[in-house]
Amino acid sequence: MKRFKFIAVLLMFSLMGFSAKKEITNVGFTFNPATLNIEAGDNVTFVLEGIHNAVEVSQATYDANGTTPLPGGFSVTFGGGEVLPAQLPIGTHWYVCTTHGPSGMKG
Repeated sequence: MKRFKFIAVLLMFSLMGFSAKKEITNVGFTFNPATLNIEAGDNVTFVLEGIHNAVEVSQATYDANGTTPLPGGFSVTFGGGEVLPAQLPIGTHWYVCTTHGPSGMKG
C-alpha cells in the first residue's frame, strides 16, 4: 500500500511539472507580450491595471477591432485574473480589452 501511495504522489508531481504559469501584463494600452505560446495544461494569468480587462473574441471580431465576446470564451475582469487550462482548448485565442479594443488593445 505504501508503494502505491508513493507512486501516486510521484506521478502527481511529475504531471504538475509539465504545466507552466504564463503571465500577460499591460504596458499602457497594449498587452505584453502581444502573442504568447502556451502548452496544454498551462495557466495564464493577466496582471492588468484596473482600467483593463481581457475578453476572448472571434478572429473576425479581433480583425475588425471589435469587442463582442466569443460565446463560451474566457473573460478576465478589470484588473486581471487567471485563465484556467480548461478554458483554453488547443488552438488560437484572440482577446481584447473591451474598453480599449477599438483603439487596438488586443492580443
